Amino acid sequence: MACLAAVTGTPDGGAGSRSSATCVYEGVACDSVAGFVKWILYCKVRTMGLGTRAAIRTRDFGGQSALPPTHLRRTAGRNGARVRLENAFTLVELLVVIAIIGILVALLLPAIQAAREAARRSQCTNNVKQMTLAFLQHESQFGYYPGGGWGPWWVGDADCGNGKMQPGGWIYRILSFIEEQDIHDMGSGLTGTAKWIAHGQRYQYAVPSFNCPTRRSGVTELDPDFLFVSSNCRFRGGTATQRSDYAASLGTGPDSLNILSFGPWTPGTSEPTITASPTAPLDCWNHTANEYSWPAQEIRHPLNSSIIRRLWDGISFNGSEIGPQDVTDGTSKTYAIGEKHVDPDSYEGLHDWGDDWGIYTGMQDDVVRIVQDTPIQDTVGGRFLPRYVNSFGSAHVGGLNMGFCDGSVHFISYDIDATIHKDLGRRNDGEVIPEGF
Repeated sequence: MACLAAVTGTPDGGAGSRSSATCVYEGVACDSVAGFVKWILYCKVRTMGLGTRAAIRTRDFGGQSALPPTHLRRTAGRNGARVRLENAFTLVELLVVIAIIGILVALLLPAIQAAREAARRSQCTNNVKQMTLAFLQHESQFGYYPGGGWGPWWVGDADCGNGKMQPGGWIYRILSFIEEQDIHDMGSGLTGTAKWIAHGQRYQYAVPSFNCPTRRSGVTELDPDFLFVSSNCRFRGGTATQRSDYAASLGTGPDSLNILSFGPWTPGTSEPTITASPTAPLDCWNHTANEYSWPAQEIRHPLNSSIIRRLWDGISFNGSEIGPQDVTDGTSKTYAIGEKHVDPDSYEGLHDWGDDWGIYTGMQDDVVRIVQDTPIQDTVGGRFLPRYVNSFGSAHVGGLNMGFCDGSVHFISYDIDATIHKDLGRRNDGEVIPEGF
């Protein structure tokens, strides 16, 4: 079947003018120019890439052919002619197209996910880099790397200086060096309960640098059944707090950190207490009656044998003032900080022995890790097992980011040799570390 569309009229408003133009489709006139244009556009859409058995020829004002052919059939209709495509898509063809699209999506999705994870890992590397540089800035200003504070029962206090009098751990101590001075100073100048409430409010402000984007971000709710609150901190309005995805290196030590100390302890008491900001160094560093003083190798609580003082061979621990001169193995071959293992079920609040405190406490296993075992990828079911809660690790595939005492950051494989991993965690064991680890 052949069809012909012709335009008649003249540009001067007479025959051939646009205002009076008409189109004829096999003898049936279109009502208006608008109708003609719609018909032309319909033909163009339908003929793109489709084979035909009939020819359409349009003649513009110059009489030139404008449209490719298509297979059309005229169907009589109101006010003129309608055209429709005789051989449209079949259901089978549609299903084939959908299947092809699904296959393409399936092929592209892993690549997209890999690209996103690469971006998240890059951000995590940057986090570790910024914190490691903060370690160096702290050392430049005070002469030693950030110490570990007292213990889990205390958080950082802006009125307690930066040495052994400061109860807060390494995370609290580097706030000033990552442009978070305002958070560091919350509670400054206050006393008693007002100070402790301000310390609790500090946890409500998320610092992105302390979380790996592959794992989580910002403030999350702690499991209220297992919420541990430091003595000089009070929460108001819920248990939302920020937890750290990074830990400082303690080096080697006891097989389990779950017996970590209460921190500063007064002999004769069963648990730590604090009623105000300290005004003098605490017993765990100055006590002499039991013939121990800093830096004793190890001190244990006489009532429950928990460690309250130990001279670790890492970089940051309670009471530590370790400087580059103490890192005799070389700052480029000694861990400072790195990513820690967290059970995936605990990312958003379930209880994990190594992830159940806020980030500004003194030394305990949420903010420090040992190198007794090789690092491990986040593992479901590991939240109550010392092998996992004491170790470095990450949510990344293949390895984790570790910052070194010279400010460098390396991606360490989970398959690293166990002996090399221990040697990198010790600051002064004298072992030779192979190049490239």
